[in-house]
Amino acid sequence: MTLLARALREAVRARALELGFDAVALGPAGPPEHGAAFERWLDAGYAGTMRYLERGRAERLDPERLLPGCRSVVAVAQSHNHPDADPSWRPVARYARGRDYHDLMRPRLRELAGFIREAAGPPVRCRAAVDTSAVLERDLAARAGLGWIGKNTNLLSPALGSYVVLGVVLTTAALEPDARQPDRCGTCTACLDACPTGAFAGPYVLDARRCLSYLTIEHRGEVPAELCGSVADWVFGCDVCQEVCPWNRKAAPAREPALAPRGAFPPLEALLDVDRDAFRARFGASALTRAKRPLVLAGRASRDLDAWSRRVALAEALNAQVATSLRVGAAFPTDHPLHVGPPALFDSGALLAALREADVILSLDWVDLGGTLQALGGPPAATVIQVSMDHHVHNGWSLDYLALPHADVWIAADTDVVVSAILSAIGGPAKLHAAANAKPPAAPAPRDDGPLAVEHLACALRHAVGERPAALTHLPISWNAAWWPLRHPLDYLGWDGGGGLGGGPGMAVGAALALKGSGRLPIAITGDGDYLMGVTAIWTAVHYRIPVLIVVANNRSFYNDEVHQERVARMRNRPIENKWIGQRISDPDPDIAGLARAQGARGFGPVKEIADLPRVYGEAIAAVDAGEVAVVDVHIEPGYAPAVATAMMATKSDRA
Repeated sequence: MTLLARALREAVRARALELGFDAVALGPAGPPEHGAAFERWLDAGYAGTMRYLERGRAERLDPERLLPGCRSVVAVAQSHNHPDADPSWRPVARYARGRDYHDLMRPRLRELAGFIREAAGPPVRCRAAVDTSAVLERDLAARAGLGWIGKNTNLLSPALGSYVVLGVVLTTAALEPDARQPDRCGTCTACLDACPTGAFAGPYVLDARRCLSYLTIEHRGEVPAELCGSVADWVFGCDVCQEVCPWNRKAAPAREPALAPRGAFPPLEALLDVDRDAFRARFGASALTRAKRPLVLAGRASRDLDAWSRRVALAEALNAQVATSLRVGAAFPTDHPLHVGPPALFDSGALLAALREADVILSLDWVDLGGTLQALGGPPAATVIQVSMDHHVHNGWSLDYLALPHADVWIAADTDVVVSAILSAIGGPAKLHAAANAKPPAAPAPRDDGPLAVEHLACALRHAVGERPAALTHLPISWNAAWWPLRHPLDYLGWDGGGGLGGGPGMAVGAALALKGSGRLPIAITGDGDYLMGVTAIWTAVHYRIPVLIVVANNRSFYNDEVHQERVARMRNRPIENKWIGQRISDPDPDIAGLARAQGARGFGPVKEIADLPRVYGEAIAAVDAGEVAVVDVHIEPGYAPAVATAMMATKSDRA
């Protein structure tokens, strides 16, 4: 070994101990030695319902998949062997009595990885991992010399015993390995003999389906009847096979205070008083904090500013991607880095990709979660947590309330309450974002090229509104949310859900009444068909002095039905050129502005040139500021944003 290599190895070891780890060892990378045994274990069904082990099989069998070019492994151990002085904690495994060790170890491992990169110099790369990553950390730690794998399948250290949690740093640096530890279990079978459920199929082979740790933590169903008597007082985990191990009797006590219990554990009778939703909220928090790729589906939400801020805080605390929908009002800032693409009325490609990649999905009253998950073509691989009251109004015989979704955890509660509970459980930030002070994003200069389209209508309107607060009270199907970012719960109030055909003007008036005196400019953008079927609602706004701006995206057609007719024609092999029949609204063109004036409102248009939009919008907004109702007729080219058109034309087979 060169002096440089020796210095690097000792520097890495010293830094790991400085960071608070109790033991460190360096070893080679490469496929784990017990990879074949791991595959036999999976194939035998011993993993039970832990499907994530099967999903990550290939990665666990080759660290190169996690870090290409990986050459070395730095394995660390953190002891949680605190004295068993408080009998109230007896029902909980030792590792779970203090702070979540993932939260403790991750930042330390990342700091150690950064140190290795800096000490070894470019182009060295590193990746930190705890047991939530797809690595066989015990196998890698044993090969590095941290200890040996005992007959109870735990890693045993001569100094620390088995009361340890493990982490590794994979690195492309070539680090001189430490000497391996021999297997010191000998003829001892204390752990195998003491197991209350007989979970060991043999030395070094655990049938998780019979293990109390699996049954009280990982297993999602009921405990098998034949094993119920063996559970005894265990609530979370089981330490029996470790308690009888001779190596743990002489193990050094833990030094890390964060892993020690705080206060007394509540009596089992008190746990029985925890209602179902509180228990499930705690479970949801645990699943989310352990997730590597969490996804939050922010659906129906209150317009409370603090609740908005808590949703943002939760996403940032979990580093979770967030999806929203134009089917409901604004629930999360759409230009936030964690937001998945622009929100849409239909499930976008970006949303479906995020659903496929997620390992935990938290649905906050997402509209038609069942339909969204069906678009994946099969049950999701992720754990699904559904927070909603929808199932209470579900009408199964007629499917009036859409499909009941697949969900692993159901929480029948208000989403704001659940978000607060999860934030509290994971130790969320004390200071929340001030959504009320968020200024509207600067509007780009409107485009002036091509035929007048919905994009021109939207961008010119946003530019005309400027930085003043506005509320979008209604939007057409052709809307692309990327044109108008949402940063406040009142920036967008929601859609009609498809059941409000012709209801756009009426909803615009009702929303404007609710917003009166709020300082927000109420803006409704409706299609021409929608407007024509509900135009008399404008009289109500004029009569009761309710200022509102209505912009009609006039494509002279019930265009959504043209798209539908084209889809049907393709499915039935009929001529698609006939799709317009019965759907076009032209020859003659209805006088949209004239119909508005007939109700006593100010009518503007028709606007047929892009260059005229700023002037007309300015006049219409001035009229609304003066207390009037203004309707602007904008003639646009028929068509939808590509993502909308693709979603509307897709069949179930396309989405699978």
